Amino acid sequence: MNDTASMHEAVRLGLGVAMLALPGGLPDLAGGQLVRLLPELHSDEGMISLYCASRRLLPGKTRVFIDFAMENFRQLG
Repeated sequence: MNDTASMHEAVRLGLGVAMLALPGGLPDLAGGQLVRLLPELHSDEGMISLYCASRRLLPGKTRVFIDFAMENFRQLG
């Protein structure tokens, strides 16, 4: 599956095993709907994209966030 929401729902229904992003799965792990099978296995979610519909009239807060995110990801990688 390439739709994480569908994959999440499928595993909640007991239809298989999936690697889910931890933030989305935490409530179901805490509630017992999901069980972590391989606690030592971790993976990142891949690329993160920041999309702005237009560079014209970009709010200052948005520019600051983009600069902050870019700098932090540069330091990680």
